[in-house]
Amino acid sequence: MYQKRRLGHRSLIVLTMDKTDSEGHRTHIEWTGKADGRFYPVTGDPMSELSYTITGRTLAFTEKREGHVTLTGQIALSPNGRSFTMSKSRVNSTGQRVNSSAVYDLRSPLAPPHRGIRVPD
Repeated sequence: MYQKRRLGHRSLIVLTMDKTDSEGHRTHIEWTGKADGRFYPVTGDPMSELSYTITGRTLAFTEKREGHVTLTGQIALSPNGRSFTMSKSRVNSTGQRVNSSAVYDLRSPLAPPHRGIRVPD
């Protein structure tokens, strides 16, 4: 879930995720920070830090664990605002790089929660 909050004169992004690792262990994490390219700690995963930047309709993100980059990617909103593409590259538990890409229709009930994103009719 993605939210944008104002704290004084600063805009903060709040990201909430539930993750399941390759062994089936679930983790609830929360991240609060600014989209300024700096790394901010992740609550629920003390070894991780996340960084976000926003340019136009694209949000780029990077995750570091113990100082090493383990995930990079971007989320690009379509020009009509009805879908987005998420592309990411990560290092799995065996050290191999895995690339993936998915397109989500924001009007679909199967799309991930998108609180704060206005979907045109």
